Amino acid sequence: MLDRILETAEDIVVINKSKKDKVVFAFLFKGEITKHYFDKTLANKEENKVDGSKRFWKYDPKKGLITGSSTILTLRLDEELRTDGLWIPTAEEAMFLDKNKKLPNNVYRDYGIVVFNDDNPNKDVAKRLIKEANKRVYQLPILVPFKALKLIKTGTQISFNKDAEAIISGEEAKQYLENEFGHKGESGVCRLYRGRNGDWGAYWNGLDYSDDVGRVDFVCGEATRPDLTTAYENLIKRQYDVQIKELATERDEKLGTFIKSLKR
Repeated sequence: MLDRILETAEDIVVINKSKKDKVVFAFLFKGEITKHYFDKTLANKEENKVDGSKRFWKYDPKKGLITGSSTILTLRLDEELRTDGLWIPTAEEAMFLDKNKKLPNNVYRDYGIVVFNDDNPNKDVAKRLIKEANKRVYQLPILVPFKALKLIKTGTQISFNKDAEAIISGEEAKQYLENEFGHKGESGVCRLYRGRNGDWGAYWNGLDYSDDVGRVDFVCGEATRPDLTTAYENLIKRQYDVQIKELATERDEKLGTFIKSLKR
């Protein structure tokens, strides 16, 4: 799957070096590969009965993107991506993309959850996560990316996965929320997201809510530096080949128009 991604990606952004001497990168999640994973999120018929907002979780063939997003729906997608070593960006990775002007406005995107305490909103989810957090010595609040979560009980409950990674907790999480999130909650479990106007929030309580303004448009993975270099060279070549073809067409049209004018 990684080879197909690198061969066809329309945009590749280097995030940072990983611990495995590979490079973490993000790519524009678009086209046939997106359709492949989207279809896998619909494979479990029992889970499809869970979300009342399912009508807003669609693959748009014209745009090649997934329209719709919620904690439950995007986590289901992330679980499918993880089987191939891919994941939805963490909040930190998404903010890096945002600072590099890769996330346009007029849509919203989900990047995980934040656990403030065991009260509402989403009290049942909060209690389960805090019980697990106590076993793992996480301190509140806890910023949790999708890659550190899993769905249980046919998609109605959320828990930490076995190898939870990229979690920010305690004082570090407080500082991160203070510095990076203009809108943050104080209770229960809320969504971590980038809003339609480019604002970042941590207070939205509708974990299962989605509408057609939601998007999933970038996904992360790992690759070697040589593989990424080759992929980007091919990406640039594809882009310039298109531009060259367009320029040649424009040139021929102008020449044809000029020749016709000589025959008047």
